[in-house]
Amino acid sequence: FKKIFKEEKIDKLLIINGGYPGGIACYAAAIAYNLFSKKKCSISFHANPRYNLPDKVNLLQRLINFYISKITKNLIFPSNSCRKSYQIIPSLNKIKKKFIFNGINFSISKPNINLRKYKKNLKINNSDKIISIIGIIEKNKGQYFAIKIFKEIINKYKNIHLVICGNFNHEYKKFFLKKILELGIKKNITFVPFTDRVSYIYNLSDIILIPSQEKESFSYVALESLKYKVPVVASNVGGLPEIIKNNVNGFVVNKKNSKEFEKKILYILNNKFRIIGSIAKKKFDFKVMAENYKKII
Repeated sequence: FKKIFKEEKIDKLLIINGGYPGGIACYAAAIAYNLFSKKKCSISFHANPRYNLPDKVNLLQRLINFYISKITKNLIFPSNSCRKSYQIIPSLNKIKKKFIFNGINFSISKPNINLRKYKKNLKINNSDKIISIIGIIEKNKGQYFAIKIFKEIINKYKNIHLVICGNFNHEYKKFFLKKILELGIKKNITFVPFTDRVSYIYNLSDIILIPSQEKESFSYVALESLKYKVPVVASNVGGLPEIIKNNVNGFVVNKKNSKEFEKKILYILNNKFRIIGSIAKKKFDFKVMAENYKKII
């Protein structure tokens, strides 16, 4: 760090962390930058704290927090919800907290894919409507909650299929697959492993379902859905209500209200629901994000 910060004459430093407490190297960089440049840095946390209670933070981390509070200009978060979640850490409350929405490139390159053929490869009828869930398959993401809703939708809407795209949390896999068998919906569900061609899934989908049950600091899946103009039905968890607006680009539903989830999904399936993508672009374009970071750091 000494060579970087003393010899390279860095004007500003932005440290990107994951969730609190994050990596020790990030804090070391902040301390070294202050020692050798006599300047304060900005730190960005992109996920909610891993701990729900401050008493789970050990003594070393408390000392680090105290020192960081003296040498940090701003803490930056990807949503207002994520910003508020850090209020449980008193030693960080003395630092200015800002939120800057994550951004993406909204320009779309047309995928070199025949969607009819892609459906066939996934063994999905071409006439089927597609609901997709994208992301790691684990308890917090709510896929089990979602398949119970999907069971009810199958009883009311013909030609419907659920695509679950993502890799399993290994401890969760056995439980989840067992529940699918118990619900008797295996033939209506297709699993697609994590892919860098996730644009195929968005182009395939009629609805993106985000049933997260906790700690959703932001959601790139929600943003990418808007990019591809696919309506979203999402839980009211974390930063999701800051992205999804009712009757504009989808619906936000109480995370435990399965009947309301079902109602909103059926509404989209039975109506020509069109999202207003231009609104999202004004707030979540990557150029807007870059300008906001430039102003703060």
